[in-house]
Amino acid sequence: MKKDFSELHPFVASRQRGWIPVANPLEPQPPRRAYGHSIKHIYIQADQLLFDVDSVTSLIDKATRKTQEETEVTTSEADSHRPMFYRWFDQYIASVERILSAYVAKPEGVARMNGLKEWQEKEIILVMPDYWDATVYDALVQAIHKYLVDGALFEYLSNTLTSRDQRTIDRGKNLEDGEKVIKELSSRVLPGTIRKHLNPF
Repeated sequence: MKKDFSELHPFVASRQRGWIPVANPLEPQPPRRAYGHSIKHIYIQADQLLFDVDSVTSLIDKATRKTQEETEVTTSEADSHRPMFYRWFDQYIASVERILSAYVAKPEGVARMNGLKEWQEKEIILVMPDYWDATVYDALVQAIHKYLVDGALFEYLSNTLTSRDQRTIDRGKNLEDGEKVIKELSSRVLPGTIRKHLNPF
């Protein structure tokens, strides 16, 4: 049985006379979100990643020459290593999306390619709740950039040097710390805000 206005309701007179079209407050209301969302875009530039990688590998190469080590550390500009850096970048971009899986929005109908393909720019789309502290957005972008550089250098030094080399171990520790930083920045909330979740009952 459909419920109607009570005769004592303050809007009943206006509704009967047709002055103000007021909806029936006794009707079931559609569910509403407890909070809204905002879209954040993170753009990853390949030339910026390669620049930071080359600056580190060139310093390591100079240090190995001074100590007369037999291992030669080349930069990513070498034709034999450059395609692998793009593969490592893709690998750790997927790792970032796994860390931020609660917020990542993937366009429909887009399939991830596993081939070695050079690219200039990639984008990560995040759907962040309104209670997220947007003041740490720049720090989150920098943390993701550093995480990708450390990941590519870790893979490269593991192949060029050895996994027991101290420089490779340091990059591995930086990767673990980078994951923690990304998680902390993504879960930072506005001071004084309260997360309101929908109650099913």
